[in-house]
Amino acid sequence: MRKSELLTIVPLLKDPYLLLRKTGIKEFHNAYHHHPEIQLEYIVEGSGVQVIGDTYSRFQKGDMVLLGSGLPHLRKPDTIHEEFSEDFEVITLIFSRQLFSDSMLSLPAFDEIAMLLEKSSKGVVIRGKTNDLVAQLLRDSFEANMIQKIGLLFEMLSIISKSNETALIQAYSSDKPMSEQSTSRISNIYAYVLDHFREKISTKEIAEVANLSEHTFCRYFKQKFKTTFSSFLNELRINYAGTLLVETEHSISEVCFKSGFNNFTNFNKCFKAMKKSTPTEYRKKYQNLRIEQSIGKPKLSTQ
Repeated sequence: MRKSELLTIVPLLKDPYLLLRKTGIKEFHNAYHHHPEIQLEYIVEGSGVQVIGDTYSRFQKGDMVLLGSGLPHLRKPDTIHEEFSEDFEVITLIFSRQLFSDSMLSLPAFDEIAMLLEKSSKGVVIRGKTNDLVAQLLRDSFEANMIQKIGLLFEMLSIISKSNETALIQAYSSDKPMSEQSTSRISNIYAYVLDHFREKISTKEIAEVANLSEHTFCRYFKQKFKTTFSSFLNELRINYAGTLLVETEHSISEVCFKSGFNNFTNFNKCFKAMKKSTPTEYRKKYQNLRIEQSIGKPKLSTQ
């Protein structure tokens, strides 16, 4: 049974600033990992699943997040699945907290940036016009010299810190960093489930991945993930089903089985409980949304 690599990276950078454009899935760690640097990431093209802290969600084209020092995270592009063959591109800016001295951040002019860097330990989602402005500055940074890059970084952080178009990913952050053993165990769980959620996964099977007894695993999972393993697995499958409904022409029954459900009634029940609509209603909603966008009506949020 494959175990994922442990990626508790200290430090990630040789220099305090790294800007890169990732276009291949091999450039993404299939592991739940953390590092002391701060990371600003913008999805240019593509979609997939992500885990930030203890929060699971999907990401899609246009998403932007600021991930603070030590915040565990994992991203897995949809292009690993045969249903999705779209291009994938991400702009990632990784920088060290050491770029900002304590004396600098104590200045009144840097109050908002200092607060943003503190909030980033919970993860910050950046939306709307703020997202557009920062995305353009990220693109501009590729053509800039190093002094200009640092200036653009300060400008991006200033824009984000003053914006009301941001939201925290987690309600809280932990002052106590995870041990390597705990990070490795959670990484193994995530890596295995994300690879196999479309198949049947027994409690015994996933407990073996975590190197725990079934009883201990159930207690451990509930403590760490704030939900049961079956609920987490159903959430992952339903979110994946939602993507298949929007992005493919598969029938509802095909979506059911491709998402890991082997019972159509249970699929419908779980889908309606989570998405507040039936699979048919959900597909129709996004078909109508695309029609409205294609004829120039205002774009609605799909969040």
